[in-house]
Amino acid sequence: MNSNFRRAITLILLLLSGFAYAAYDLSDVKAVYVFRIVNFIHWDNESEMSEVEFCVLGNREVAATLKSITQSKTIRQLPVLVSTQYRTECDIVYVDSNAVIDFKLSAPQTVMIGDGENIRHLGGTIELITMEGKVKPKIYLENVGEFSISASLLRIAIVEEEHKT
Repeated sequence: MNSNFRRAITLILLLLSGFAYAAYDLSDVKAVYVFRIVNFIHWDNESEMSEVEFCVLGNREVAATLKSITQSKTIRQLPVLVSTQYRTECDIVYVDSNAVIDFKLSAPQTVMIGDGENIRHLGGTIELITMEGKVKPKIYLENVGEFSISASLLRIAIVEEEHKT
């Protein structure tokens, strides 16, 4: 078993088991979260999709880990691609808090995931927040496009239904 595969399996098991993952780089943990989140997303046009494309902007470490853990993987029998450039064909876009992008320019079927409080205001759907040393998804329902989010993910996430002014 190659070391990247072993590392990915270990990270996934840690996330699923709830054990502390302080020994792992935060970028690795976020990459695993981004990959796992896709299992809870269902696109309105999924029957027409030929692949699931992840685009990672602003964080090379997240991109590298995501490429490693998705190698030769499928999601609901669709091949997985990982890119470090934004394209309108991206199904999932992860944006590091240091990258600048206006999510409102993206296609309605694109799931936008990011770091930082400004994600919501830019049109992002899921913010990966760090609470007590652990990563937790925060979902902004007002920014859900042409896709749905499984109730299983909503149960473990912090859910914001509408923007509070």
